[in-house]
Amino acid sequence: MLEYHTVIHVTTPLAPHEFWYEHSFSKNVAVHERQLQIEIPKTRPVKIKSPDRKYETQELGERRIYTWIVKDFVPDRKHDRESILEEPDFAPDVQLSTFADWQQVGQWYAKLQGDRVVVDESVRKKAAELTQGATTPSEKARRLYNYVALNIRYVSISFGVGRLQPHAASEVLQNGYGDCKDKHTLLQSLLKAENIQSYPCCSAATVNSIRTCPRRHSSITKLRRSNWAGNLRGLIPRQRSRPMA
Repeated sequence: MLEYHTVIHVTTPLAPHEFWYEHSFSKNVAVHERQLQIEIPKTRPVKIKSPDRKYETQELGERRIYTWIVKDFVPDRKHDRESILEEPDFAPDVQLSTFADWQQVGQWYAKLQGDRVVVDESVRKKAAELTQGATTPSEKARRLYNYVALNIRYVSISFGVGRLQPHAASEVLQNGYGDCKDKHTLLQSLLKAENIQSYPCCSAATVNSIRTCPRRHSSITKLRRSNWAGNLRGLIPRQRSRPMA
């Protein structure tokens, strides 16, 4: 039997004055008892999603405590073997967020991403090179998209706020690699260099994810009046083209 107790202190929040948390209880090992407690200021509103796990709420002074308890859990090995070929469900058992809605998430992310979309000389030169001879915005956008999709390798180095804030477009262009948000930042800058307006947006990582938990979302770019959609790795046009990977 193993018994342990952990406390995690976050001293530098990724989003000032906001926080979010998610947790999944072990499903493949036997557990005698496991507790999860989340303590927050009583006056702070939060969104909680815990569809399959009941929890208790207690107020103590100026604090509110949410408690989840799992007792005498034994994994169903037979069910695990039968479901091994099924698509796994990665949705956490518990999700909590202080973001109230998409507008708040968007405003926060805009501050992280906005100053990274800069059209410097290197970006402007590359955009002009790639779109030489193209006569329509649609053709220019397709060429720029294909360049980012085929030539910028997908590499994710996620530490601290770097999990959420992209690198500058010129840096991604010079490095030749980046993750999904780096790719869309470079693409948005290339499009901007050709006077094509585009916008970043967030796409849910899983259908069951809480809608305002930033960690469960990834970034994509949508072109104005276009028929493009995105997945977790960047952009996927509904027309013929290769996805960013």
